[in-house]
Amino acid sequence: MEDNNSFSTGGTDAAFTVVSPNYLAHAWSLKKSFLAHNPDKLFFICVLGDKNFFPLDDVNGVLFSADIKDNRIKGIISKYNPFELSCALKPYFAFHVLEQNSGIQRLIYLDSDMYVFGSFNELSSAAITLSVHRTQKISYLPQEENYSIISLNRYGV
Repeated sequence: MEDNNSFSTGGTDAAFTVVSPNYLAHAWSLKKSFLAHNPDKLFFICVLGDKNFFPLDDVNGVLFSADIKDNRIKGIISKYNPFELSCALKPYFAFHVLEQNSGIQRLIYLDSDMYVFGSFNELSSAAITLSVHRTQKISYLPQEENYSIISLNRYGV
């Protein structure tokens, strides 16, 4: 069974990102860069809300939080701001992507503010792949000189 949000062709690897509607430009850039280097893979943009507020007619490869059939997300939606909600719904969207696309064997999550510069094929044998956010002190961190474990836990590595 296939619908507008389901793919039956392509590779067995896929990637996804989760965004609020105001981050769609980031998500489209990420999708374009990912598919340019990984044309045999699938990419999904998972958007908070529903397609009534989506600015484009083409929703192929776009999933909406309103379409997730899980009663637990109703409570989550009422508790979080859009950024927190994007983070909290990652596992629900991952499950939704896998549920709608049974041919996917490996699913990769990418932050929407990333840009892909190469193929992910070299990572295909890894069970888990982690990438760092920071490798040096960043000027916008509070108390820049205190690049401690607390700062890393709060803002990411």
